Amino acid sequence: MFFCATLVSTVLLCLIHLYVGRFRIFDRGQGQWKSAAGGVGIAYTFLILMPKIAKAQPVLEQASGSGIYSYLVHHSYLVALFGLVFYYGMDAAVENMLVRPDRRDHRLWVRLLLYLHASALSGYYFVVSYLMTEDSQPSFRGYLTLTVFVLAMLFHYATIDHGLRAKYGGIYDPFLRWAFCIASASGWLVATTTTIPYTSLALLNCFFAGSLIVFTLKEKVPETGYVRLRPFLYGVGGYTILLLIIEALAY
Repeated sequence: MFFCATLVSTVLLCLIHLYVGRFRIFDRGQGQWKSAAGGVGIAYTFLILMPKIAKAQPVLEQASGSGIYSYLVHHSYLVALFGLVFYYGMDAAVENMLVRPDRRDHRLWVRLLLYLHASALSGYYFVVSYLMTEDSQPSFRGYLTLTVFVLAMLFHYATIDHGLRAKYGGIYDPFLRWAFCIASASGWLVATTTTIPYTSLALLNCFFAGSLIVFTLKEKVPETGYVRLRPFLYGVGGYTILLLIIEALAY
């Protein structure tokens, strides 16, 4: 039964990749929806992911190993910081290249950078689906956790993919959306057929937390123009209340 729940959740996330371009609601009120989705993402980060990072730290500290590499890998907040810096750096490199006036003289480098960025995003979608499936338990609390996660990711994916379509233009629909869909499905498939140690799972959660912060602040909270505070507060408040209600029901 829980297998079917994670499968349906993965299908929903894939459908976002495939059909978000038809959601005209983002074209009519993009700023409001981005602000609301940003509020949801921030609430999820601080109420769900931050406690996971705190929980992972003592486990990682007790993991065996020595040397500078072991120290760096077993530091949960450092792994989260690496996830943030990695995806922020990739996104900044693409945007800096696209605004260069001589970018047409460097078409090969532009195309290579775009594909590297797309590959990094595919890896991100893979990790999201993997964690959604691997980190869930077949219980009442597990179903609630899965529901909360999918709800947050539906907002997350819709706003990110809408921005990527504008950034990548003509290569998004025929290629990138399918690559992201395959990455999401692959993450679910690997999670249902393999099991990794808890320490590795904790590292993935920390990396995901850092990268989610980047996408939340950069892609979903408008950088310029009229600041839509009310939708943002609705997103934060509504999703926080939902999380608190679900937590109360789970106990």
